[in-house]
Amino acid sequence: MSGRGRQEIVKAYVDQLRKSGVDVAAVADYNGIREEWFVPIRDEARKHGILVLPGVEVAFQMGKHGLHVLAIFDESTEPGEVNSMLQAMDKDAAKPLFGAGRKHRTIDSEHRVADALKDLRERFGCLLIPAHPGETNGFCKSLQTKAAAEFIGEILPDALEHCPPEEVHKLQSTGVLKANFFENLSMVEFSDAHGVDEIGTKRRADGMPRSTYLKLSAMHLEALRLALHDPGTRLCIGNVKSAVHPRVRRFAVSGSGFLGNLNVEWNDDLNVIIGGRGVGKSAVLETLRYAVDMKAYSDHSYRSELVRHALGSGGKAEVLLERPLGNGKTRQYTITRVWGEEPRVVEVESGKPVSIPPSDLLGPNGGPTIFGQREIYAVSGSQEYRLALLDDLIGEKARERALEVRESIDLLRGNARSALDVRVKLAKRDEHRQRLKAIEHEIGIYEKHGAAEKLREATRLGSDTQYLRGARDAVSTVRDRWAGLSGDLLSPLETANRGLLRGQSRNKAILEDAAKVVGELRNGLERALTEARSLIDEAESRLKEVSDKWEEALRPLQEEINRIKQEAQTEALDPDRLLKLNSEQTGLAPLIEELDRSEDDLNKLEEKRQTLLEEVRQRRYAEHEMRREKAERIGRLLHGRLRLDVEFKGNKEEYKKRISTLLKGSGVSQDGIDRLVAPEATDGIALAEAAQAGAGEVQERFGVTTSMAERLVGWLTGDESRLFEVQTLIPGDSLGVELRVDDGYRPLDLLSAGQRATAILLLLFALEGRVLILDQPEDDLDNRFVYEDIVQMLRDEKGLKGKRRRQIIAATHNANIPVLGDAELVLTLEAREGRAHVVGRASIDDLGTRELIKMIMEGGEEAFLRRAQKYGRLRALQ
Repeated sequence: MSGRGRQEIVKAYVDQLRKSGVDVAAVADYNGIREEWFVPIRDEARKHGILVLPGVEVAFQMGKHGLHVLAIFDESTEPGEVNSMLQAMDKDAAKPLFGAGRKHRTIDSEHRVADALKDLRERFGCLLIPAHPGETNGFCKSLQTKAAAEFIGEILPDALEHCPPEEVHKLQSTGVLKANFFENLSMVEFSDAHGVDEIGTKRRADGMPRSTYLKLSAMHLEALRLALHDPGTRLCIGNVKSAVHPRVRRFAVSGSGFLGNLNVEWNDDLNVIIGGRGVGKSAVLETLRYAVDMKAYSDHSYRSELVRHALGSGGKAEVLLERPLGNGKTRQYTITRVWGEEPRVVEVESGKPVSIPPSDLLGPNGGPTIFGQREIYAVSGSQEYRLALLDDLIGEKARERALEVRESIDLLRGNARSALDVRVKLAKRDEHRQRLKAIEHEIGIYEKHGAAEKLREATRLGSDTQYLRGARDAVSTVRDRWAGLSGDLLSPLETANRGLLRGQSRNKAILEDAAKVVGELRNGLERALTEARSLIDEAESRLKEVSDKWEEALRPLQEEINRIKQEAQTEALDPDRLLKLNSEQTGLAPLIEELDRSEDDLNKLEEKRQTLLEEVRQRRYAEHEMRREKAERIGRLLHGRLRLDVEFKGNKEEYKKRISTLLKGSGVSQDGIDRLVAPEATDGIALAEAAQAGAGEVQERFGVTTSMAERLVGWLTGDESRLFEVQTLIPGDSLGVELRVDDGYRPLDLLSAGQRATAILLLLFALEGRVLILDQPEDDLDNRFVYEDIVQMLRDEKGLKGKRRRQIIAATHNANIPVLGDAELVLTLEAREGRAHVVGRASIDDLGTRELIKMIMEGGEEAFLRRAQKYGRLRALQ
């Protein structure tokens, strides 16, 4: 083939790689590397950032139908050396294995095929992948089942091209292979293209694309090997599932502080920050917490100083969050916070500020959870914090239940205030009744002398005059209010009209139509307002005329009243006194009637209170049931590692303090208060019920002495406000946490510091779907627990096949976390000239990152050795 023709094919080959989204490829021909094709393809692919590795499909004469094994070599491998070794494997080493075109022959190995393959790997460090094991020239069909199992058990392949499940079952059932042999053995799919157009387009019989996706941060053979030996987090076939979990995309700091000019793009999965002490690991996480305004479970004074040092005066932190919306759609928000100011949130797509708190941007249950070692200590030692953490685990539903309980208690308090107000009014009713009797008696004296009826007319005249004056005042008030309303009502319409008339777009005519509508409305309203003002003016004028007539009509009546007063005075009666008594009698009668109705209101309030008390009980129990069910689910999720017990109204400390405050001055002793608080699931409602039932009931329920019971009853029932207050005192639940140790469970207070930290970390891993940010979680933990348990939980929570995929960001000194946890991003920090600097940002498949881990982290070498033992090529026969 001419050079030009070959170059056209090479270009078409690479274009198809690009079109299919292939970043890593291997050109694998039969029994040798054809340099005339591999080299130009490799060089052309490099121009486009595609890695093309040399490969060989090694074909042996073995078994019934022969055997094919893919060998993939490092980019730097010399093709001629590979071809020479393959040629030397054949019994007839002088006869070429391949010739012109695609002609080739199979290798008749002079030695055992397994030995030949191991020698090939030993010399070149190549990947060995038995090809199409379930097809004719695959090892499952060409060899007897036991021989096939022995073969792969001996060569320990780096992966298998898709092996049907039934064949895997047959191989495993031979007993030749270890029980977990296939657990970490990658099953891969290759295009196996026989033409350019088949690259990246071929599918299996079940319709799944014949493609393999690897998670890489470096492009070389060792990175491929690491990914293939860790399929649980780095490999999937067919398609990559879109990330559907909330995540922090970017974190950037500007300013004069220690973290000034730091910029980090976070990975979707496990991110680990490493570095020596004082390089800013905790500062990064605490500044991130500050930016998203997440509250801590422990004292925050030291955090303030740390963040101020990180940002500096005027320093700014910026965080980009991404929230999944479903159907592959997401929404991004930027949070910006300057030191000393409140955070500001902007939706990225619209560029508009939003008023959502940063903690709620990722959804009701998606906000980041940030935990450092101090918080682990705080939660392990505090009932209140443990319950808060459980409610965090529950999420939005817990907040809804808590709000319902608070609303019920607020309604109870409102009912109490209303009842007490009515009580105060009713307390004056008897006083008003006595006064009314005295007035009636005194008026009777006037009636005896025949002057009462005459003087009552004066009272009626005075009342009627007040009614008329009230009417004139009402119209005057309406006039003043109407004048203010006119301006307020029309001003927005004038503003809107002017705005519409400023339109400059090509659709300006539509805006002018709108301006016409607004203008007509404004003119119509102005006419209506003017007409209304005329009505008011007319009413004022007419009422003045009526008042003048009233004064004219009142004059002869007033003369008659004056005559009556003169006659009454001759009889030693005070007519002004009678007028005053009549006025007071007129006011007292309806007041007493109103108070009589208030007694009915009080009865209704008392009935409503019983309903509210029952509602508080029901909502409080619903809150407890929600927590209990979640605690049971967490226990199952953690496979019994933790046992959680939610005790109904079990947190008595705050309840006891409030009871003590309420009973201060009552004479009830501290021992008596302890007994009032002691019964299981008791609360203020039960205490109030007992007090209302009497001292005997208090004694029976709470076991206090007779004198204490009497003092309590007297104190609470003697002042109804105290009784109402005690009914609002409801203890919170308590959360008992027990860790499985050896063959049993131990409560937190009997655990070591490391064991307590273990228990709280286990709880944190039950926070499904939330971004989890941890600051040195391994402190005080046994190293064995870190690499056997914590690491496994990290792996379960992330990666392409993570059980509950979520983003994790952790700062650590323990090499097992990034190495065995298989961190997708290892961010290495270093402090220079008073600033934190990023000196590495890659995964452990990057050789430079591996060296940094070994150099910086204690136990780095050991961690890589442990990883090789667990996920490397060290699979052996049983």
